[in-house]
Amino acid sequence: MSVERIVSGKRRQQCFSHAIQTFFALMAIVLIFIITNSAESAGSVLRSYQLPNGEVGVPYAGAISASGGISPYTFSMVDGTLPAGLTLNRTSGSITGSPTIAATKYLRVRVTDARGAVVSIQARLAIFASSNSDISIAISPTAMRMASGKSQQFSATVQGTSNTAVTWSASAGSVSNTGVVTAPAVTSDTRVTVIATSAADSTKKAIANVLVSPTAPTLSVTTSSLNPAQPGTVYSSSLSASGGVAPYRWSLAAGALPIGFTLSGSGQLSGTTSQTGTFAITAAATDATNVIVSKPLLLSVSASSTTSSGGSDGPSQLPTTYFNTAMANTPAPGTTILVPAGSSLQTALNKATCGDTIKLAAGATFKGLFTLPAKPCDNSHWIIIRTSAPNSALPAEGSRMLPCYTGVSSLPGRPSFKCPSLQ
Repeated sequence: MSVERIVSGKRRQQCFSHAIQTFFALMAIVLIFIITNSAESAGSVLRSYQLPNGEVGVPYAGAISASGGISPYTFSMVDGTLPAGLTLNRTSGSITGSPTIAATKYLRVRVTDARGAVVSIQARLAIFASSNSDISIAISPTAMRMASGKSQQFSATVQGTSNTAVTWSASAGSVSNTGVVTAPAVTSDTRVTVIATSAADSTKKAIANVLVSPTAPTLSVTTSSLNPAQPGTVYSSSLSASGGVAPYRWSLAAGALPIGFTLSGSGQLSGTTSQTGTFAITAAATDATNVIVSKPLLLSVSASSTTSSGGSDGPSQLPTTYFNTAMANTPAPGTTILVPAGSSLQTALNKATCGDTIKLAAGATFKGLFTLPAKPCDNSHWIIIRTSAPNSALPAEGSRMLPCYTGVSSLPGRPSFKCPSLQ
């Protein structure tokens, strides 16, 4: 191998290396040009400024402006929403309309030029309530009591604007967008605030105060029957309920009372009537949480069966009058006290309370001087003393009986009765 060839080979190698270096240098220049040109094009597509503030009910005019790139441009909302009443023009970028609510919105708008270059911008748009707003709002009910977990419909009335919509909120529990409030689960009385806010002016609000009570026992009417009434006589009887949340409100759900009778909200049935008969009514009780229960009842109005002999038939040992009182008019709903033979009748008399029935053992004899203690009984709680024998073994109610029937042959200082036999 000659020296000339070696030198020639080195020259060819140097030329090839120089060509490669030149190629990569040119490619780098082209790449830098493309990147720079692209960045300049994209960076100049959009120029924005702070969107002007607006006022509820006042026509709004704002815009997202663009320059550079290749027009025309297309504007689109990619994040957030405009306040109600405003719209974005996709070709001009203008925001127009009359806002109906006060709100502050954060927006992201995308601008695309004719070549497809894209730039996004974030903007803040604030709409304030009218400075001379005459809007007013009222809520109903303004205060009430609810049971834990129960629901109640609230309503709101907005005046001074055509936009009568409201937004609802509650400090506890939940509330629907139509105003149905569901009370929270509580273990003690808890106060909850319900708020209705005008959609046209968020500074206008109405507040209702709710007292939420723990779940109470089931509400029920405990009155089982009504005391009978007499025509021409003042009548008074109280209805009672239990469970639920007191106080209770009473009303007549069905039927009609005798003329002259009324049922008060506190459950007092009273009045005077000249009518007679049996009156079927349905009494309803409503508790503090608006739970309602009702119960059918019968009210009997009949003439009194009490009569008087109008005279005396002897010494002071005998009564001056007698009263023929029907068993139906002497209710004794209490307990029964049985007095066996040989037991103390006086003990039973002392022990008895209003509404009790004392039954003397049939066939037994009870002798002695007995005292009837004074008891604070009313017409619905008599104390009855009778035999333990069934009613079927006794004379018909209302029959006139001779002393002979009770085994009395004569009275002190009086001639003997002519009894065929002691009965």
